[in-house]
Amino acid sequence: MRLALILLLMLTAPLSAAADWLWGGADEPMPQVQVAEPFVEWRTGPAVGYPVFHTSEKGEWLTLRMRKTSWLKVTDRKGREGWVHVDDVQLTLDGEGEQVSLSNPRFDDFSSAVGRRG
Repeated sequence: MRLALILLLMLTAPLSAAADWLWGGADEPMPQVQVAEPFVEWRTGPAVGYPVFHTSEKGEWLTLRMRKTSWLKVTDRKGREGWVHVDDVQLTLDGEGEQVSLSNPRFDDFSSAVGRRG
């Protein structure tokens, strides 16, 4: 039992470290964006095959949690959680009222990371 617990901790520790690296650390607040279009559709999963279950209207604030391919996991102030397409997020505004600009990862970004471990 003790060995299984140690193994579980060893497997999950890199995941939390990777999340901190992606968003800048556990002590920094998660990035937030404000919906600038009339609405943004939320899906239950990160693909168009998942159903739309919620929409956020213009002026609502969303917190960006994580990215998976072309989708971002978001939450709102009521604690709802869902997935929004990157194209929709690029039509939102940041905290300073500027349009959000997200970069798409390129293959070179990953191939040049030789020797890095997560």
